[in-house]
Amino acid sequence: MPTTAEETRKQQFAALKRYLEQEEARVSREMPGATDKQKAEAIGARLSAGMAESRRKKKVDNLTAVLGGKVLKREQNQSDRDYSGGGFYSEQSESIALYADATFRYEKRSFSSVSGGGLSLPSERKHVETGTWVVEAVDGEDARLVLRKGRAIFKSWETSDGGTGVQYLDGVRWARYRT
Repeated sequence: MPTTAEETRKQQFAALKRYLEQEEARVSREMPGATDKQKAEAIGARLSAGMAESRRKKKVDNLTAVLGGKVLKREQNQSDRDYSGGGFYSEQSESIALYADATFRYEKRSFSSVSGGGLSLPSERKHVETGTWVVEAVDGEDARLVLRKGRAIFKSWETSDGGTGVQYLDGVRWARYRT
């Protein structure tokens, strides 16, 4: 039988009341000579810290759910032509596949081509890394996307959800796709 909104609020209030009573008993044990005001301030500080931790945990859980099974990608390119018909083209891309099993595949690719006088000199480089990923909350900071190879941190960015198809890593916009 579904509960009404009023019943839900009553249950939440009862749970909060029980929590405050438990905190009051614990503070009384830990601070036996404290005044009522000191005890109330200690309970308030613990409640505030608990709420902040709960918000951080919720943010981490939400970002983990958003990022799992996604690919983050960003690309940059530039080109230039001169009067003789020669030119230059450069392309750089990075992609991070974040799999649901908490593993990742990071790929950095660069391609360039210089042409002139009927000749073209292309060059391509590709670098791939694999490991595990996690979203972590660091005290005083927003959530971070952390890529690890073994126990060592390979890369780490402050991250935020930019809405449908967009993820920000250290304030830089990345496209977000399903894997």
